[in-house]
Amino acid sequence: MSDPIEVPHALSLEQALERLRALAREHDVALAPGADASSGTLQKSVGFLGSVRGRYRIESARVEIVIESAPALVGEATLRRLLGDALQQAFGERPGGG
Repeated sequence: MSDPIEVPHALSLEQALERLRALAREHDVALAPGADASSGTLQKSVGFLGSVRGRYRIESARVEIVIESAPALVGEATLRRLLGDALQQAFGERPGGG
């Protein structure tokens, strides 16, 4: 689609990966890790409309999601906002510094 969705974090790679896995389970998103587990693909069914597919990468200070395809009826702006909000909530700064 377009530009990556990026969210900073202050976690170890393993903590960030576990947080992404938990977020995926919560929202019924299938993650397929790549060879190094810090990157891979994701897929989310949006019912009869089809599926959203993309790639994720966890780096030492940020999480990046690139949407590769989505149903035409799912607006890109809406998809970016929903994903960005969910990622920010999961990885954003929390009370107590974590």
